Amino acid sequence: MAEQRDQELVVGEGASPQKKRKRVFTVPALKPFDERAKELQQWLNDHGLLPWKRSCDQKEARLGRWVEAVTNVSLRRQLDASYLELLSALCPAWDLEAHLRQ
Repeated sequence: MAEQRDQELVVGEGASPQKKRKRVFTVPALKPFDERAKELQQWLNDHGLLPWKRSCDQKEARLGRWVEAVTNVSLRRQLDASYLELLSALCPAWDLEAHLRQ
């Protein structure tokens, strides 16, 4: 099964005017979003901590990258409220708001 790619959310300029690189922020697509949220809930139930994006275990690394992407988009306040509600419903063990305050 081919994994669906992230959808482009916002294109903006890099932080430094000298670099003039474009940054693309992504938010996971809706269908994989709900699947990943369920996977994260199961991961948290089994392991009690967030997955590590640099793990040798491919499932943990993929889930860790997803958590990082959701966190980064949330920090930029670019994650739609419907995604936050879906995340809260599907993965109550991960308190994204508390995670963002760390």
